[in-house]
Amino acid sequence: MRKAKIGSIANGDEQRGAYPLGALWAREFIDQSRHDAGVKYAELYGRVFGRTTPGTSDGSPELSEAAMEKCERDYWEAANLLASHSRAIKDAVDNAAVYSRYPSMLFHARKRRSDKHLLDGLEILDKLFNAGERAVA
Repeated sequence: MRKAKIGSIANGDEQRGAYPLGALWAREFIDQSRHDAGVKYAELYGRVFGRTTPGTSDGSPELSEAAMEKCERDYWEAANLLASHSRAIKDAVDNAAVYSRYPSMLFHARKRRSDKHLLDGLEILDKLFNAGERAVA
């Protein structure tokens, strides 16, 4: 995506506009907690399945077998939770977080159903990944 377009998507913040979750956060469609939950989900996906786009690598160091097993458990727990709500919710989160597809709400004033699915999915992930932190607080 061109720099001018990226900056306009994220209210002039080119760094956040460089990926869909960052643009959603910059435009205040989501808060930092939901952004971070989506990023964590994408990172877990990357650990379990490898790169998400041709010619890219996450550059992460190799994990121990136990750490990799934890990533796999965490990913499948999150993926199954999303799918248990609806396939559309899981697909919307995968499209934005994993495959870096920009949701239509960034370009159009009228939100589509898939935009609602994405926001719902990020809320689900936020509750899952941050449940322990909120219980302690």
